Amino acid sequence: MFLLDTNALIYLFFEKLAQGKFSNEAITRMLFANKLYVNICSIWEIAIKIKIGKLNIKTSMTNLINECHRQNILIYPIEPKYIDKTLELNLYKDHKDPFDKMIISNAIMENLTLISSDTNIRKYDYGVKILW
Repeated sequence: MFLLDTNALIYLFFEKLAQGKFSNEAITRMLFANKLYVNICSIWEIAIKIKIGKLNIKTSMTNLINECHRQNILIYPIEPKYIDKTLELNLYKDHKDPFDKMIISNAIMENLTLISSDTNIRKYDYGVKILW
């Protein structure tokens, strides 16, 4: 089972807007995996990126969530146990992205393989498998 990082969700729905590169295996998993998950914080992160001009997407977050449902991508809520796990993570001082912390914690707590092209996430070694 696979958890999509925000950049993977953007790639899946808006390929031309995605930053970073994914391996052939990661792309295959995104397109053909039986179970894909995303944390609701990724939807929130996309909304923020749209608002500040980092993404040019003309859709509502409701539509994005509905598209996740249509494509059988299950959405994890922000759970207290994920928040607690973020407090245990030894994150680098130069990487303060709270969305990454939540997504990493979600992957750890649910034993999911994370699909991400984020080079900052590669710095972490918490036993979570990551497909680039």
